[in-house]
Amino acid sequence: MSLVDFESFYDKFSTKEELQEYLEEKKSTKMAFHLKAFDIYKNQRRTWEDLKYSQIKDLITIRDKDNIKDIIDIIKKDSTGSKNVLLYLDNKTYEDMNLLLSELEGYNVKICYTKNHSKEVNNDVLCTPEDFIGMRAAIDYYKDIIEGEDLSTIEKIMYVYDVVKSFPYEENEEDPMIARNTALVLNNNYMVCLAYCKLMQQILKELGLYARLLLVTDRGEKHARLIMNVNDEEYGIKGLFVFDPTWDSAKKIVKYMNKEGKIGYKRNPEESSYEEGDKILEEIDGLALYLNFMIPACNYKKVYPNSKIEKYETKDNVIEENPSIIKGLEEGLAPKPSRLFDKKTYIKLFYKLKVLEGFPKDKIVEQINELLRLNFGIVTDNTKLINEVIEEETNKKTM
Repeated sequence: MSLVDFESFYDKFSTKEELQEYLEEKKSTKMAFHLKAFDIYKNQRRTWEDLKYSQIKDLITIRDKDNIKDIIDIIKKDSTGSKNVLLYLDNKTYEDMNLLLSELEGYNVKICYTKNHSKEVNNDVLCTPEDFIGMRAAIDYYKDIIEGEDLSTIEKIMYVYDVVKSFPYEENEEDPMIARNTALVLNNNYMVCLAYCKLMQQILKELGLYARLLLVTDRGEKHARLIMNVNDEEYGIKGLFVFDPTWDSAKKIVKYMNKEGKIGYKRNPEESSYEEGDKILEEIDGLALYLNFMIPACNYKKVYPNSKIEKYETKDNVIEENPSIIKGLEEGLAPKPSRLFDKKTYIKLFYKLKVLEGFPKDKIVEQINELLRLNFGIVTDNTKLINEVIEEETNKKTM
């Protein structure tokens, strides 16, 4: 059966339950396949259309070719005369994709942009060359900024973390895959946890840094985090760390004072969340959260007590279950890092990154004090220490 035939078949059923009852009655041996395909057909329209495209008869499919000029040559010499092209590409430059567009004018080109071209049907979401170019323009822009600065490993990671968490969380109810594919999220206003992690992972990869996915269930909800070996000589920090850019992503953060004069913070507060006597002081910048930045793997269970790790990504980019690795994280058996962050380390990071991100220098001391209070509950004024760090960093630049 073709996918068009499947459409005609699935149109007979209004719900998955109706389909399941029918398949049980017919004693179908392909129950799981049909239920999954039905869900994609009904709820993930872009994925379904991509599947139909990948199965058309006159399709030039090219895998495992890296050089764009070679790809163009293969397509133009194809003897079938087909104008439909499906490319499997892990990563190309902006210039590569512009060359592809100019040389293949008149061709209907789609690109499968997945790390390992999974055989799972819902992972192979296709994009157009225009989608790809939009993605490349964004990633190259951030890469150029980072590579143009003298940043240490951790500073690069924090900059990428800030870039990714600046995107607001938004699901696409009509087609969930749009909010989960790296080539699509940068051209749309949709992004969820998997896309936060994939985007951070991709930019880091292009900077020579490698993170892996952790797929978890937290309070019954599916979620994604990143895990990464970090080695930074400047800060003397080496170890295994976990990152959750989604939970630190752009939110409305309100600073308030209660009737006893105690300062507190609320994220996305409703009017009903305030108590009598609470006074709203100000709204904090959306990039201010670092509660889930570089969590030592040995502290994973303490920080995420309700999290159950389902799968993780291996060094070969394969998603699989590995009880020993999962057990190590969930039971606190992961090795401790060479040293933990201290207050001065965070001040140095915040100073270098916030200046780079365009925060006014005359407000930077106040900004860092706020970040220390918000993320670590440090209520004492650290102006003296902050100024000492600023002086040290300024002297380094003039040496």
